[in-house]
Amino acid sequence: MAALLRGKLLRPAQLREMTRTRPTGSSDGRAYGLGLESRPLPCGGRYWGHTGDVPGYETAAGATVDGRQATVMVNLGPGGPDAQSDDIKAAVQTALCE
Repeated sequence: MAALLRGKLLRPAQLREMTRTRPTGSSDGRAYGLGLESRPLPCGGRYWGHTGDVPGYETAAGATVDGRQATVMVNLGPGGPDAQSDDIKAAVQTALCE
């Protein structure tokens, strides 16, 4: 994620396209681009990331443009309660704010 946001993987025009977001309508302020979500941090600013799941696993990764990054993975999802997904996202946010 850090390499992507720092422009080491894509040309500047391609990264701009990925980070051109549209609001999702969610009350949490989330916006979505081309494969990247932008979310507000409770400590200020925003982070970029993506969540995903396959049977038995759920992941969330996030990074800030200044190089902070975190990834959380659990092997109880998907199919876990919404609280599990909320806790995973909260863990990423906490790591990025510390």
